[in-house]
Amino acid sequence: MYKKISLLLLSFNILMATPNNGATPDINYSESFLDALDEATDIATRTKLNIDDVPAFVSILRNDELEKYGFDNLYEALSIIPGVELSIESSGARQVIFRGVKEKGKVKLLIDNVSVNNSYRGSVYSFLDFPIELIERIEVIRGPGAVIYGSNAMSGVINVVTKTNKKLFLSYGSYGAKKGGFSTTYNTDKYKLSFNGYYQDNNKGIDTKADKSGNRGKSNEEFDDYSVGLKVKSDNVTFTSRVKKSVYGSAFGLSNYIEKPNDRKGYENKSLFSKVTYQDDITKDIHYNVSFGYDNYTQNIDVRALPHPLNDDDLIMHSSYKEKKYYTNFELFLNSFKNQEIVVGVGYEKNKPTKNRFHSYFESTPNTQYIPTSSLLKSGMSREISSFYLNDTVSINDSMDASLGVRVDKYSDFGNAFSPRATLVYKYNEKLNYKVMYSKAFRAPSFVELYANIPGISVGNNSLDKEESNTIEAGIIYDLTHSNTLKVNIYNTKIDNIIYRDANKKYIQDGYQKFTGIESEFIAKLSNNSQLDLTLSYINAKDEDDNNVANIANILGNIKYSNRFSNGITSGTVFKYVSKRKRVAADTRKDLASYNTVDQSFSYKYKNYTTVLSIKNIFNNGIYYPADVNTYQNDYPREGRTYSIKFTMDF
Repeated sequence: MYKKISLLLLSFNILMATPNNGATPDINYSESFLDALDEATDIATRTKLNIDDVPAFVSILRNDELEKYGFDNLYEALSIIPGVELSIESSGARQVIFRGVKEKGKVKLLIDNVSVNNSYRGSVYSFLDFPIELIERIEVIRGPGAVIYGSNAMSGVINVVTKTNKKLFLSYGSYGAKKGGFSTTYNTDKYKLSFNGYYQDNNKGIDTKADKSGNRGKSNEEFDDYSVGLKVKSDNVTFTSRVKKSVYGSAFGLSNYIEKPNDRKGYENKSLFSKVTYQDDITKDIHYNVSFGYDNYTQNIDVRALPHPLNDDDLIMHSSYKEKKYYTNFELFLNSFKNQEIVVGVGYEKNKPTKNRFHSYFESTPNTQYIPTSSLLKSGMSREISSFYLNDTVSINDSMDASLGVRVDKYSDFGNAFSPRATLVYKYNEKLNYKVMYSKAFRAPSFVELYANIPGISVGNNSLDKEESNTIEAGIIYDLTHSNTLKVNIYNTKIDNIIYRDANKKYIQDGYQKFTGIESEFIAKLSNNSQLDLTLSYINAKDEDDNNVANIANILGNIKYSNRFSNGITSGTVFKYVSKRKRVAADTRKDLASYNTVDQSFSYKYKNYTTVLSIKNIFNNGIYYPADVNTYQNDYPREGRTYSIKFTMDF
């Protein structure tokens, strides 16, 4: 019934669309996803190309589209990318699953072209709350991107370009969610300075069924988050820096034990990165850039749970971790050869933990063991990386372009990685493009996987090698009309040497997983004031025994419809569908049920002021993300119907 009502609501909005001949002159819908099809991006090759011509399958999400659909942050926005599924861990750490591949460091995230993946676990979740109001656009490679970006770029690459205009914003919503921030810019004859910042918090708690000890309560998903960023750009020099601190509750609890109501500390993440780049021309056809960067990442954990049923001790964990990274990179761009664009890059990075402490009472069935103060990781370890990469884009003729790339990485702590890529783009005519690509990518084992030092809980293995993927893709881009575009691509990916923890909590490496799928997008501009976007993805994920990879949806779908009425109000409707998810073989629970949601937003713009009212999951459908086997019998419930109201002022 909910699906029928959802489709009726969507149909009503489409029927209410203002036709072309009734459009008022001041209504301009040119800033749309259709216009993004002609946008140039360098995310795939580091050279500016139309996104339909780049040697990768790229999606671009732009701020004006995201705000009118009511998205709050980066995490929510990524849900409309073909082949992307959202999930969480018991700790509340958010996961972005590209093409059925569980994140675990397999997605590369950049903020203003600066990587924010840490070496500790390779994770990026603390940046997924980044507010939409400060995002100019999101550039996404669906699939591998190791030639340019190295480790972690296995299943996807995300680059967030922040805003540089003058803007203030405020919002309030369910669970006491509050957000406020700004962006501003100053221009002189010699440089452009952009500065932005925000603060947000909430007190979210969702009723849970019994955890694995039989206790019930509310998840602790409170969070407190702030960040400020600075960009300074002159003709030759660009400086980028950002500091971010976020404190999260422990959600469904450490090791799936619901925490005590009076313990609200949880997980604290702090990041500081700075990067300076100098660029110049050697000749009119040869230019270069050289960059230097510094990253500082800190994670502090302090969580408690209800007592273990067999004794009186609380489950307590305290840990403090900090790492510093220094790096430099040099890139040379050559356009002096006929019909060729060549990028050559070399890089060096050094990463070392500077704080590394652990103290805990921890579950060890059937009793609780005390672990005195020790180190999270083995002492004296560090990582150095030397990299070389080359990418050559060749225009074979007016209809055909080829791109050949290769990257070699040398790691001081596990070995080498070789990442080639070959792509062919064939323009059959003005309306039809074909792409074919082969790519190899890798993920370096994280510090935890190599050096974890907590017996019975997490034990590293310094003999681990990299995880490695091989991907073949093919796709078409078909402009049915000037206002309607269809994109379809198929892929096959195999990931070898999977790293996981065995029954003794030691990291080992074995086996492989195979992912085959199809992603489709249809973008239709129905009138000057209305647009309909549809995405549908199918994912078939198998392990080496031909079993289904657990907790992955096979079918993902989105329908987005927006319409701007003559009174200046814009309606944005998003329908999402996620199919059922299979369990692991040892799990006796039924498959996790499918779900669908409808989100509805209305925005009104008056001069430089915009108000957006959003209602998400308006039919209050049940949404559950998969919980670990033998933990929460009813998985991790997500919020039902929520609302928010936002005010924005542009200067």
